[in-house]
Amino acid sequence: MPSYRTTPDGKDYRLVITVTDEVTTCVIERIREGTWVPVQTWNTDVTARTRAPERRLKITESAANHGWQVPADAWGPIRHNRIVVKTIHPTGWASVVADATRRRDEALAQLGTIDLAWRDVLADAAAIGHLPATTIAEAAGVSRGRVYQLREEQRERMNALDAGRSLAQRRKP
Repeated sequence: MPSYRTTPDGKDYRLVITVTDEVTTCVIERIREGTWVPVQTWNTDVTARTRAPERRLKITESAANHGWQVPADAWGPIRHNRIVVKTIHPTGWASVVADATRRRDEALAQLGTIDLAWRDVLADAAAIGHLPATTIAEAAGVSRGRVYQLREEQRERMNALDAGRSLAQRRKP
């Protein structure tokens, strides 16, 4: 089915291949506001010692398994253990969407962990470092009210943890 866009399918995508002595990493990237953003990543058992024709064949097969066609004439030279294939065509959108969604979910989970750590740092700056809310707000780029709100959320989380511990202690025989 042709794309609803007027640009050719695959135009905004590229395949970046990094070859090492142990493994080859393939990354599909999409251009977004002038920046290449990874949307799909996988490894193959091809190594730097694999001969070029065999390496291309195995990477092409691997790309096909992940929903991409790599034209035979699209391969560029390997430079610093890296090959950038600028012409690729999507052939399995369901696979591409599933992989991109998995990658997004992993990034969101990591962002959640980083955000909680950031909140802890702000609370520690007040509780341990004795910094005033205005100083914390200025350094963090948030309002003073938001600092107070984050402190209160931290207290509520700690109280909930303490309540859980006391319940667990009561249940022990």
